[in-house]
Amino acid sequence: MTTLDWANRYYALGLSIVRLKPNSKAAFRSPKRFAKQRPKKREIERWFEAGEFGIGLMLGKVSSPARSQYSLVCRDFDDVKDYENWACQHTLLARSIPTYRTSRGFHVLALADCRELQKRMPNRKKIIGATGELIIGGNAPTPLPPSTHPSGFEYQWTIEPFHNSIPVVDLSVFGPEFLYQECSSGRCKRTGMFNIPIQPIQNQKEGDTEPLFCSKGQPNVSACESVLAWTIPEGHGMREKCIWALARRLKTLKETAHLPIDELKPIIRWWWKRAKPYVNDKEWFVTWAAFSRSWQRAKPESEGTTLRSIVMQARKDGCPEECAAEFGSEKAALIAAICKRLSMESMGEPFPASTSAIGKEIGVTHVTVSRCLNALVASRHIRRVKPYAKGKAAEYLWLHSQHNHSEEDLQSRSSIDSQGAVTNYDVTDLQSGGGAGPL
Repeated sequence: MTTLDWANRYYALGLSIVRLKPNSKAAFRSPKRFAKQRPKKREIERWFEAGEFGIGLMLGKVSSPARSQYSLVCRDFDDVKDYENWACQHTLLARSIPTYRTSRGFHVLALADCRELQKRMPNRKKIIGATGELIIGGNAPTPLPPSTHPSGFEYQWTIEPFHNSIPVVDLSVFGPEFLYQECSSGRCKRTGMFNIPIQPIQNQKEGDTEPLFCSKGQPNVSACESVLAWTIPEGHGMREKCIWALARRLKTLKETAHLPIDELKPIIRWWWKRAKPYVNDKEWFVTWAAFSRSWQRAKPESEGTTLRSIVMQARKDGCPEECAAEFGSEKAALIAAICKRLSMESMGEPFPASTSAIGKEIGVTHVTVSRCLNALVASRHIRRVKPYAKGKAAEYLWLHSQHNHSEEDLQSRSSIDSQGAVTNYDVTDLQSGGGAGPL
């Protein structure tokens, strides 16, 4: 059977397929268009009459029958033993679900309702698990038999999809790690960085929780799971932020806050073993080096002073009396209230104000927040004491605070300008209302 014959059979099933380079997983041309629209019949014939190419499958709704609410997904088992264990647990399903052999394990195809998953995780096209991954869509094609792996292995069907319809399953059948848990994690559209789910801070009292260490200095696994499991990454690219969250949590806990870093090594080794399936570089020393850097800079988590709680309190406070006559806009009044609340939290000291973070929290762009801050500076309600620098938010001082500093103190504050030079800002310049700079 030729590659064109295989392609026609896949096309008859309603699948969106593309042409792959020989002995490769990469598409011959950009497959982005075919992630939303199936190719024409004449395109299939033109592609695969020209030579022996691989066949790639575009997963997602584009390959679902009659564009139903279901998406075609692929469960990628990295190891044969992992697939066999799964097949033993789901015997009836494993006998009929389309399955083919890969160079290391198996691929299993199924239809599933991914709407809720994609609504909450709009940028996630695959979910990494301990025994492989679940691919739910995206612009990268998945090789189909009889394509050839770069190692020379030829993909082969063990259960073909041509005789029985592709079954509809619940994602939970592929493993509990693929069930979505309510959190705010996901990749930020603007920065491309992952956000880490923030857990509420609670005062740790004696006897409230189990100790993190056993008597012999080994980690107490049950306590680590209950206190630190939320810092385990959920996918590639999350390790640095998760380690930073881990370091801050350990700085907050009374049991570990003042321990030397060497004594924390058993807990970090527990974290490394748990995070191993979800990181690209699996070497221990990489994780230990990252934690060492974070531990030196990390500070304890604040109790109840997250930006979200500050915004909620600012909404209750309303527009400050000092600004009420000038700001009729609801958003501008809210930003003024946030500045006052930030000043109160910092006990009258200068406070950092990230325009992107504030804008995301209240539902406006960072440009709108920057303009409101400029207006507050121009009206002499706040003063910019440190400008925006790469990776660091600008700092402001609330001028109506009872903890106000003298003008001599402000003149002596050293700041770093955008060129990196150390300068002493003049008070009149600080009151002139220069741009806050995008953050």
